[in-house]
Amino acid sequence: MRSSFILACFILGTVLPSAAAVDYEKDILPILEDRCLDCHGPDKQKSEFRVDQRAVMLVGGDSGLKGIVPGYPGKSHLIELVKTDDEDEIMPPKGDPLTRQQFALLEKWIIEGAVVPGQMNAVAKVTSDLWSLKPVVDMAPVLASGNVGS
Repeated sequence: MRSSFILACFILGTVLPSAAAVDYEKDILPILEDRCLDCHGPDKQKSEFRVDQRAVMLVGGDSGLKGIVPGYPGKSHLIELVKTDDEDEIMPPKGDPLTRQQFALLEKWIIEGAVVPGQMNAVAKVTSDLWSLKPVVDMAPVLASGNVGS
């Protein structure tokens, strides 16, 4: 009976993430470097999205969806893209999908606030041409020239 309990604890320990806090540099950065940075890093930013800058992950890319929402992996587009079965959407698009452990670490990291040391106060500058992402500007009404109403 005791051996069954020990075996169950061992199996659960290998499937479920540990109770320790996720360490960005030890746990998350290696995943991003290995699976994401080639297309979403300093040299190339497919979909105007970068995973090496927390501020950009918070804002999101040209999809208009937030890449990460600290505390809410279910609202984080990054999680949706690594989790999907849609071949046109899944990230990374080439190679094997993320492992369950990698996926669990990303989710836990987001739940814990998506902490990136040295980047917690950074703000992303939106450079998109999408009209919906531009600031609202109060404009004075323009009257048509000529005889209006005569």
